[in-house]
Amino acid sequence: MPSKRKKKTMRTLARFNTSKSRALLVVLIVGLLGVGYLLYQTFALQAQVKYWGALTSSKPTVSYKLTTGAGTMNVAFSNNTADVTLTMTNSAKQVVGSLKSVGKRDVKLSVDVTPDTYTFSLKATKPFTTKKGYKIAVDYPTKLDTATKPTAVITSPTGTETVSGTVDFSANATDTKGVAKVDFYVDAKLLGTDTTAPYSVKWDTKTVSDGPHQLAVKSTNLAGLVGEASGSVSVKQPTTVAANDKFGMSAPANLWNQRLAEVGGPEHIKYRRIFLVGFDASLSKVQEAANAGMVPIISYKVSPYSWAQVASGAADADLRNVVTKLNAIPGKKFVALHHEPNGDGTAKDWSNMQLRALPILKTGRDISVGVIGNGWWWSSRAQGLSDAEIAQWIPAQVITISDVIAADTYQDANLVESGGPKIKNLAAWGERVGAKAIGIGEFNGLSAAGITEAMNAVKSEPLVKWACVWNSEAGNLGIPLSGDRLEAFKKGLSTPNQT
Repeated sequence: MPSKRKKKTMRTLARFNTSKSRALLVVLIVGLLGVGYLLYQTFALQAQVKYWGALTSSKPTVSYKLTTGAGTMNVAFSNNTADVTLTMTNSAKQVVGSLKSVGKRDVKLSVDVTPDTYTFSLKATKPFTTKKGYKIAVDYPTKLDTATKPTAVITSPTGTETVSGTVDFSANATDTKGVAKVDFYVDAKLLGTDTTAPYSVKWDTKTVSDGPHQLAVKSTNLAGLVGEASGSVSVKQPTTVAANDKFGMSAPANLWNQRLAEVGGPEHIKYRRIFLVGFDASLSKVQEAANAGMVPIISYKVSPYSWAQVASGAADADLRNVVTKLNAIPGKKFVALHHEPNGDGTAKDWSNMQLRALPILKTGRDISVGVIGNGWWWSSRAQGLSDAEIAQWIPAQVITISDVIAADTYQDANLVESGGPKIKNLAAWGERVGAKAIGIGEFNGLSAAGITEAMNAVKSEPLVKWACVWNSEAGNLGIPLSGDRLEAFKKGLSTPNQT
């Protein structure tokens, strides 16, 4: 028989083993519950996709794609914007489910699905303006693809151009299961996010310094995987003249660089007059002006069309092509068609051409439009036209469309006359007819005093926004700026506007 001491020891061990077993059991149960909870959470996270977005009057429809296996798919829709309809279609474009949200109601749709790719299309059923968002939560019977990353490609800026002002920062992104969002970065700082293709954000380049900058995009798919792309671009903001910003220059293309150096360089010239007959052949000049920080003042003759043909719509495709190509060039541009028209055709054909073409050109980004007439139209001399005669060329409808009404002049007598500057006649006419702004396409002066007086006339008129000096060569409608005339022009650039 065991001794009393041995019996006591055995009873103690029995109690200890019992307590230990109970503790281990508790730990085991808690552990199993924890693992189960984690597994549930993991499955729940993998089995649910949430979409957020905003419907506006400009974007009344969105769609998402999701590939799933067999089972029951639950689609919950929450909306606080307007009445919308959610339609679910399979890869054969057959409707497998549909629901409508009325006002702020939340609705849920359950659909038995087979392995396939399904599209959810969300469309507003009545006009609305609010930008409040919606949410779609999808529970589906399969796990997401956690192996394949989405693609991402920067489409603009490409890095081959120099940008300024506000530009479109755009990217392409694709994924077999669907792209949730695209993030845009400048110098590793988040600029913005877009959740709807085509993916793009606005970038105000004035928020960064001139010089090279690093761009990056990150596309995130429905599984949370990220695809990345990077690039670089150079930024250079236009240099403005401290004293004034009204003056530009017109010169033959083969003499442009020489003339620009003579007046002090691109930092002193805000505008460049450019003449285009075959648009594509001269497009590089527009790019050069933009790269130098100048605003191109473009005179475009829509070859080979007559005024009447342009007015009939025959040149519409060519004009839209011009818009596309100008959109690719950063910065502001001004475009006028067939400058100085008097004697080249009828006033009716010329004005009808403007009415047809200017609205097309005006659809472009940062493109202002207008007409450039003959300076002597507004002369106080006998050869000037009356308001009624000018209205035949520039009727009220053209004035309404135009951002700027401009005139070409050359020598003292065309811009500045005895008794006061003729430009006042042009400005006074502009005020009478409601012109938004006045421009001087070309001016010059036969003397240093004439140059100074002409520039002072431009500076003194608030309605006049820009004026380009005609700095040509002897025998070509004037003479180049040289000697005291050149010095007078350079001095005029360095003195403030009088308005």
